[in-house]
Amino acid sequence: MSDELAGLPATLGRYELIGLLGRGGMGRIVRGHDPKLKRDVALKLVEPLAVAEEDLEELRFLFHREARATAALRHPSIIEVYDYSGPEAELMYLACELMEAPPLFEVLPDQGVP
Repeated sequence: MSDELAGLPATLGRYELIGLLGRGGMGRIVRGHDPKLKRDVALKLVEPLAVAEEDLEELRFLFHREARATAALRHPSIIEVYDYSGPEAELMYLACELMEAPPLFEVLPDQGVP
């Protein structure tokens, strides 16, 4: 496993972790592989260590709500949610459709936004 996945297990649920796709303030987006369905997915990970202990319960509630709301949406411009770790998982994740595309900062012209 690469250094960019340091601190993560080799698998989450049934997903094998392959490599880092991106990083944010509260977690990482990781390319995963689903061996049952033989497809790669994007795993949105929320790392509890990025959140103060007193805020963890609210974070779990909000992440659960995000998972349910996103899974209910159907539109060609919205990724599909395939799976969810559940609100009590130590490492919360959403398993989503993997979009193969360049990052937005490469596609959008500089808008001069600070």
